[in-house]
Amino acid sequence: MRKAATATVLAGSTFLLNGCGDSGEPAAFYRSIQECQDDNPLYTFSCEQAHTRALLESEQSAPKYSSIEDCEFDFGQGKCMQSSNGQYMPEMSGFLLAQVSDDFYDYDDPEPIYHYRGHYVGGSGYKYGSKQLAKKLTVPSDTFKSKLAASSHTLSRGGFGSVVAAKAYSGSSSGSRGSSGRSGGFFGG
Repeated sequence: MRKAATATVLAGSTFLLNGCGDSGEPAAFYRSIQECQDDNPLYTFSCEQAHTRALLESEQSAPKYSSIEDCEFDFGQGKCMQSSNGQYMPEMSGFLLAQVSDDFYDYDDPEPIYHYRGHYVGGSGYKYGSKQLAKKLTVPSDTFKSKLAASSHTLSRGGFGSVVAAKAYSGSSSGSRGSSGRSGGFFGG
């Protein structure tokens, strides 16, 4: 069965949704608690809780490495930290909140976002864009349902690529799709 792809332009980059007719769902991206609170002044405590939940989810689902050098190979110098179990993982670059109504977000189930080789990538493996990620965006419908099971194994240098390659296709001006096969990384090299 062929999968249809729908393109949505985000701040100068293209994000493609996979799936048959998946029109996605609205979400908001926040780089910090303060940014969330500025946009949602009636929900300042909820923004703090959402950030804390994203950090906890990141601790569980972020890719783990046995050495900081291997982690920094994938995420960049100074972009990794030691997890509670002694392994190394990328620092969170922000978090996504699902929009459940015009003026309300789901603060209970945030999606951690990482900056990986010039792209913003979620813990579920979706690539959301590069450069400046738009604050309001459309994400695949299963973004907040699927969580990456990367914490069950330790990755090696360059081992952060196949999930993104399998879940998201990077668009180009010619409309070609990225490989969906396994490539040497957890999120696609």
